[in-house]
Amino acid sequence: MKMKRYTPYLIFSLAVLIAGIALFGNNSYRELQQLKESLLEQTEETSALKEKIVGLRKEVNGLQADDRMLEKTARNELALARDNELVFLFPDEPSVNEEAAR
Repeated sequence: MKMKRYTPYLIFSLAVLIAGIALFGNNSYRELQQLKESLLEQTEETSALKEKIVGLRKEVNGLQADDRMLEKTARNELALARDNELVFLFPDEPSVNEEAAR
């Protein structure tokens, strides 16, 4: 008789224990959600990097195929000049020394 009285409590306790393990134990639902979020972030980052690679490949192909584009890039990024030219570089922002002198 006593066993029949405690059976529902025992079943309920086991159900709560199993639910707790499923939600908070190893390989839990919470951990699964975190892994899904991490996968989504990494997938987005991978897509952005693939787009950047495509753009860089186009730029490399353009630089290899077109001498004018190569010269323009060298002038803009490396401040290179022809033999008969002078290059003047102006800072975008005042330097720390200039600000301290004011």
